[in-house]
Amino acid sequence: MTIAAADGPKTLDIGGVLTDGLRALGRNFPGFLVVAAVLHGLPTTVMDLSQFFPGYSVGYFFFVAVGVVIDLVAYALLMGALIYGTMRELEGRPAPLLTCLAVGRRYWLRMLGLAVLENLAFAAGLLLLVVPGVLLILRWAVASSAIVLEDRGVRDGMGRSAALTESRRWSLFLLMLILFAVGFGAQWCVNLTAGGYSVGQIWVRIALTSIVSVFSSLLHVSVFVALFRQLRGDRDGAAPDALAEVFA
Repeated sequence: MTIAAADGPKTLDIGGVLTDGLRALGRNFPGFLVVAAVLHGLPTTVMDLSQFFPGYSVGYFFFVAVGVVIDLVAYALLMGALIYGTMRELEGRPAPLLTCLAVGRRYWLRMLGLAVLENLAFAAGLLLLVVPGVLLILRWAVASSAIVLEDRGVRDGMGRSAALTESRRWSLFLLMLILFAVGFGAQWCVNLTAGGYSVGQIWVRIALTSIVSVFSSLLHVSVFVALFRQLRGDRDGAAPDALAEVFA
């Protein structure tokens, strides 16, 4: 079923974005799953080991800090690899997993810089009663795709994202709500299944949380690459399958 949200001269086909993203993810799923499990699932597990320690204890802060740092660094590599691989699949030219990882390594520093800036801006936005933080998320929704797929710098990629998402913010907000609902529902099920504090329940919760985090990251990247593809095709007046090939 196609869901369209009209908030400008053209419509954002939310249903099409979701379908394209899920199709690309399905075709790349085994390789993407392994890479995401290593680069995102393991750091998430390290972070969640803090649950074995009392809140605000040294052990608690140690595992949280180590997990956050490792995840920030590793996730930057993962993002570049997944973005490139997803777009190649959407354009009918699948790339080998090693090639995707090479692209991720090429753009690792830019992805890391973008992540740091986005998190700082979002945190500042939350201090200003949430709304500014949400607006920044919408504004920079496809910045990572612009950086990798158009070989842009961090600042240029953020500007490109702002231009592509202009007049589409309400549609983007709806798309993000859908993705948030999926992730929130999955995590709620995890907490319902293993919400206790026995050692066994904590281990089950850590494992399930890591699985949810891995699947959520794969879903988000695939969908937002499909979103970037549609927005760029609409704005530049080119068919999505004829987008410029940066890595030729």
